[in-house]
Amino acid sequence: MQINIDGNYSRAAEVLQRGMNLIRGTTLDEILDELSQEMQDVIIKHMMDKADDLIREEEEEREEERREQEQQFIGLAANQ
Repeated sequence: MQINIDGNYSRAAEVLQRGMNLIRGTTLDEILDELSQEMQDVIIKHMMDKADDLIREEEEEREEERREQEQQFIGLAANQ
């Protein structure tokens, strides 16, 4: 039995290219509609978790900036 690596690679590249072309012309909603409900739920949960992480990071950055400004104000007030 001889394995045709080039043929397998070409086939994989062709399938991947078709998939990429399909995705480029497809909206996220259309892609999600083709997935099972379980997979949709997993993707949506991941997106929500990621959004929560980004919001949390933003809040932490704002809090850090607020503390830095407060420290600068305290330093200026102490020098007066």
